[in-house]
Amino acid sequence: MKELKPVAPGETITMRIPMNVDPKILEFINMERSVKRNKYLLQLLFSKIQEEMKDDSNSMNIKLPVSLNSEQKSALKQSVVSLLTIMTNTSEEDLKVKEEEIDYDIFSGLIEDD
Repeated sequence: MKELKPVAPGETITMRIPMNVDPKILEFINMERSVKRNKYLLQLLFSKIQEEMKDDSNSMNIKLPVSLNSEQKSALKQSVVSLLTIMTNTSEEDLKVKEEEIDYDIFSGLIEDD
């Protein structure tokens, strides 16, 4: 196996698109965006790397089929915090739930929109 050269900040890396890539992936890559494609793909790559590096021992993701409005998100946040407070015998302050850390898309379909 070829020895890998360490990557350093500012260096260029090259990736080749596989010949058998799904056409939907190519369509996504080729979509017009307000940011340059390489920069956008680099952001995606680094967000995935950070996700892989995270310690997920204290997290859980649940996919739900519907989206929530802001009122439903707020109610759900309070319900989740209250439930965790009871289950863990911890105060809400100790839980330190941050709004930006909550992915509400996972609750899609849980609550019906009026």
